[in-house]
Amino acid sequence: MMNDKMGLFSTLGPDATKQTKRNEIERLRAVARHYLNEHNALVNQFWALDMLSTDAMDETAKAQIELNKDQLTKRITDHAYDKMHHQAIESAKTLEMDVFGHSELNNASFYAL
Repeated sequence: MMNDKMGLFSTLGPDATKQTKRNEIERLRAVARHYLNEHNALVNQFWALDMLSTDAMDETAKAQIELNKDQLTKRITDHAYDKMHHQAIESAKTLEMDVFGHSELNNASFYAL
């Protein structure tokens, strides 16, 4: 598997022990949780600003809130934390298939890490 700076891929060789692979699965799950939390924090900030913009009476305040929402939207898109979360999950699933012959990380459990 390929190496990366975000920790989304396993770098274990074919001779890794089952325990090492289990440790790597847990690391990948932790990476997935981290990126999911980062994504959710940005989305929550966006929705909080959205609620503020509907309550704001002052046009200057509304304009500033809209600017902040645009900046958050760009951050959400640029960081792509949700995509990194899914890549870490896919890497963990691949290792689980190798170690256990099946994966506990199906689509229904993506967000229940």
